[in-house]
Amino acid sequence: MTAAPSARKSRPMATHEKVYGRNAARAVLDTRMEDVVRIAYGVDERGWIGPYLREAAARRLPYAELDEVGLESLAESLHHEGVILVTRPRRVLDGHALYERLVASERFACIALDGVTNPHNIGAILRTAAFLGIDAVCIHGDAHRAPLTPAAVRI
Repeated sequence: MTAAPSARKSRPMATHEKVYGRNAARAVLDTRMEDVVRIAYGVDERGWIGPYLREAAARRLPYAELDEVGLESLAESLHHEGVILVTRPRRVLDGHALYERLVASERFACIALDGVTNPHNIGAILRTAAFLGIDAVCIHGDAHRAPLTPAAVRI
């Protein structure tokens, strides 16, 4: 027996997410600045991140320039590339909302991942899917955990 589809269109996966890496951070800052809660960056990132920090100040968002140890501690990774964002979680569509988008579109491409758990593999697949114009990626996993780790988002 199957459960009835949820009436909710999307649901948050976690309280906050960390996004690190220059390209991933730029993508978030450009497309969903309203979800940014905090910005941390290293001295070498001052140039490109300056305009985003002015926007953060206008929005009264905290930001801080941290040394390498502070960045590694916040990111819980050596691969932060000098910038870390703490954000509200991305919204994740439930199956019913995904189906509604599928039938409402003239063209809709979705790929499904089952059993892919390595964040580097997931990140590479997402990067390729974005390049190919894929509209959605379904990742099978624990419903109470965000399917994308900060490492997958960075890749």
